[in-house]
Amino acid sequence: MLTGQPVVEWLNIELPMVTSLRSDLLALLADGNYFHTELQSENERDMPERLLLYGLLFKRRLGKFPQQMVLYVGEAPITMPTVWQEGSGRYEIVCRDIRDLDGDVLMASPVLENKNKLFGDVFRNGKMEGLAEGKAEGAAEGKAGLLLRLLTKRFGPLPVWVEERLASATSESLDLLSDRLLDAGTIDEIFR
Repeated sequence: MLTGQPVVEWLNIELPMVTSLRSDLLALLADGNYFHTELQSENERDMPERLLLYGLLFKRRLGKFPQQMVLYVGEAPITMPTVWQEGSGRYEIVCRDIRDLDGDVLMASPVLENKNKLFGDVFRNGKMEGLAEGKAEGAAEGKAGLLLRLLTKRFGPLPVWVEERLASATSESLDLLSDRLLDAGTIDEIFR
């Protein structure tokens, strides 16, 4: 028996990507490998899963799975898990707290000759530009994901154009679509 136990049902499920994932930093190293760094200001329970997803998408796009690290820049102590394990699947990430790094040494590195603005803000001022923008993008992605689930629950399988519209929608237009969902009788009424 292939599965080790009786199959109740074989499921034919498509896995559409609604969100447009954007990593924080991806470096091509001198040895031809990649190094992916995610800057994280809050403790996220799903961080190992998120980095695994990023890594697999990089592998698909670039042909190599990158080395990965979460650089934690939050105020609260770092408490996020570093291991994802489910069934026989397991993935472990490296998390470093920015307070444990010597910013002066990093900024003096010849690799950062141009004094990369992002690292300068993080290490010199303890702030990241774009944090508000990142939070807004994250909120829009969350709204799009929730709206996709609600639409699927209400109307069944959705046309591809619906997923595309949700993926490119602003936070404000997602709010409007969510409001329309309450009263609409068809999917077309929501996206009119």
